[in-house]
Amino acid sequence: MRLLLVNDDGIDSGGILRLAELCVQLGETWVVAPDRQRSAVSQSVTIRGGIVLQRYEFPVSGVRRAFTCSGTPADCTDAACRVLMDSEPDVIFSGINNGFNAGYDIVYSGTVGAAMEGLMLGIPAIVFSHEASDDFSVTDRYLRTVTEKILSGPVYRDRIWNVNFPECGDAFCRGVQWDRMPAGAGYYQTAFRTAAAKDPVAGRPEQDPGQLEEFPDRIELTGAGLRTDPANFSEGTDLRALSDGYVSVGTIRCAALLKR
Repeated sequence: MRLLLVNDDGIDSGGILRLAELCVQLGETWVVAPDRQRSAVSQSVTIRGGIVLQRYEFPVSGVRRAFTCSGTPADCTDAACRVLMDSEPDVIFSGINNGFNAGYDIVYSGTVGAAMEGLMLGIPAIVFSHEASDDFSVTDRYLRTVTEKILSGPVYRDRIWNVNFPECGDAFCRGVQWDRMPAGAGYYQTAFRTAAAKDPVAGRPEQDPGQLEEFPDRIELTGAGLRTDPANFSEGTDLRALSDGYVSVGTIRCAALLKR
């Protein structure tokens, strides 16, 4: 089996190193990843200018070839499949992302975008994500078994697999829930605050005390995130599973490929 490993956190991220250690046990492994952090760029591709691919000494033994890419995560997939590899990979692994890719967040995700780009080339893909913490005990326990079960099942050409590992720690993980649907909410709500505001406000900028009713010509906003109340996560969804301490496994369909 030939595997392509991509991500959006950059080629030196801890998540891609962890996933590469599994990949080399499963088959011939190629790595093509951004040369810097490229999160939240979705499936954007470079259409003006060019991209640079550079050989990279990947620190996991057994990786056949590794390259950095100056473009987006989707560019990494395209460059690998169209230029670098002498034949297409059998499966694309994207991740392990630093932070969940569940609910509304999958729309923004460069990790998901890189996998979807592969699906558009007719190549099955799996996305792996881990809550942004230093505790990988759940990921380490379930990564291989979940992956092998996916690989032993049907090969989808109209959807990608989406795997999220919770932050609860192995001692508190309740197992794996399959066939989870994307939640109709984000893990965090978008929020902003102005330079003088103390607290972020979801969905709108906070007006500073004493500010005139009319906004000035220039407003400086700082991004922030408010964690969504888990009560908003419906049963059967990915964020509900993660909030309840389960590994969440499901699929994300690409509407354009439903008739493939």
